[in-house]
Amino acid sequence: MLKWIVGHGATGELLPAGTNFTAVHEGICAHIRVENDHIHNRIQWNLTLQGFLFASYALALGKDANLIIASQFVRVVVLVGILSCLVTLLGLYSAYHSINLNKKLWITNEAALAPIGTRPFSDPWPALLGRLPATMTILVLLFAWAQLAQIKLL
Repeated sequence: MLKWIVGHGATGELLPAGTNFTAVHEGICAHIRVENDHIHNRIQWNLTLQGFLFASYALALGKDANLIIASQFVRVVVLVGILSCLVTLLGLYSAYHSINLNKKLWITNEAALAPIGTRPFSDPWPALLGRLPATMTILVLLFAWAQLAQIKLL
């Protein structure tokens, strides 16, 4: 059922009268839950990686560091930091897009789905506010790496 919902969510079509709307409701809720779990995992792994990268950056520039080796290492660390932020942003966009497709399917069929259960998503403004922390955290890290990339060590 979940695969069917994902395929039909993209069109936002009005589902036929004989549709099992209880199953559709459960499928939409399950799919949004899965995407939210993906968002959580992507952010958690990115923040873990970023912590290791910032620690590596600091250690490479320690007082006993060979500046030639450290400068090359720091360039790699900065590049990995930037790339991991960009990949995480793509993953967030993918999850948010998938959630929006489910919202579109729900809204189109709200008359049949509303009596079954509550909407599994919030209104547009709270939804945007809920998405900001994950997205802004990655953007702040991306900005930090961009600033560190501009520092000339040698």
